[in-house]
Amino acid sequence: MNSSTVNEDYAYISWASNLLKTFTFYVSAYFLPIGTLLNLFEVYIFSRKKFKKNSTMCFYFTLNSILNVIIFALFMLFTLTSITGLQLHLESDWSCRIYLFVLRTLYQVSPWLQVATTADRVLFVLFTNKFNFQKNLKIVSLILIGILSVLIMANIPSFWFYVSTSNRIKYCTADETPLIIRDVLNIALRTVIPFVLMFLMEIILIIKISKSRKKFTKNKKMLREFKFSFTVIMLSILFLIAYTPNMIYVIMANIYKNSPTAQQSTTYTLFIYLVEVITSATIQMYNACNFFIQLAFNTIFRGEVVKVLSFLFKRSQVNENKSSTIGTLAKVKTQTSSI
Repeated sequence: MNSSTVNEDYAYISWASNLLKTFTFYVSAYFLPIGTLLNLFEVYIFSRKKFKKNSTMCFYFTLNSILNVIIFALFMLFTLTSITGLQLHLESDWSCRIYLFVLRTLYQVSPWLQVATTADRVLFVLFTNKFNFQKNLKIVSLILIGILSVLIMANIPSFWFYVSTSNRIKYCTADETPLIIRDVLNIALRTVIPFVLMFLMEIILIIKISKSRKKFTKNKKMLREFKFSFTVIMLSILFLIAYTPNMIYVIMANIYKNSPTAQQSTTYTLFIYLVEVITSATIQMYNACNFFIQLAFNTIFRGEVVKVLSFLFKRSQVNENKSSTIGTLAKVKTQTSSI
């Protein structure tokens, strides 16, 4: 079909373009900075003495928060600079390659870290006191490094990308073969495989926890592990909810890529891009709100947050009282000297 026969909705194109600019600006300028501070606060909370007894789960949660902060920083850097007209990832072929490689790898690490965290809880629930290797941070670190190595190798096709210009518009692209390989691996490793694994492990966790709840709550140590397991279940459920729209986007994007007619339509292209941005932002919002999820479902975490906030409040009250006292003394001294 010729491009001249494609009907365009110019009102929609204008509305969607303005919405994208406004949405990405507010997410990057306001929401993600708040999410960054909350994730850093979460790192501090999990570094407190109270959590030393369960170093493995704290290790997972801390890593997740640090990863979120790095992703937020990169997302804000590229988004805010692009709004001002500076496309950092389109400055050269290598900036395009590094941008895709780093960002794709980090985006894939996040769901796999969630998979590893859930797998830890599944092993604990199914084989309590039988397998302890997941409690060894060195072994856990080696497993995570192994996962990271696989993801790095899977993203090597990003180095075959280059900057191309069409109708005065610059974009990152590649020849057909590396493009297909990259897309297949990205869909599989970022969305499909983690989603399926999380879904299956979630079912196992819920069934086993519901059956063994009484056994866990009788022992203090087991009760602590149970609380962490319950938090992981809630994190996993919300993870699946946050990633479901992205799964729908993946299906839509593949239909779009295999439809020459759809690719000729600016209206449909902009619609696909809008869906991509919103579904990606949904995932980032989940990561930004991770602190509140811990606060709602992890009673140990909530207790430590209350302690820290109470301490800060009392300290501010003391400083305020000191300032008030100093001000009063200064006023009295002034009045005395005038007499």
